[in-house]
Amino acid sequence: MSDICQLHDILEELKSGDTDIVHSLSKQLTCIKKLGATSEINIDAIADLSSIVKDNIIKLHDRFQQITKDLFWLNITIHGQSELVLVVKTIRICFVVS
Repeated sequence: MSDICQLHDILEELKSGDTDIVHSLSKQLTCIKKLGATSEINIDAIADLSSIVKDNIIKLHDRFQQITKDLFWLNITIHGQSELVLVVKTIRICFVVS
């Protein structure tokens, strides 16, 4: 009878150990699911951030191109005005000397 009681005790310990293992696995699966959800949220956030950065870079590039065009126009205008001023001064000098 003592062998049977001992066997019962061992089976109870094994059953208790199995319950602990099942509980631990359940917790690990829950953590993995949460980690998966968090990773998915992070992936979405990174995709959104990448899209925002891309849009801002495109806007900055467009703005840079516009500023470059404006500076080029200004340079041509100033150069043209400088030539005009030079011609006017030359004509003035010609009239004064004559």
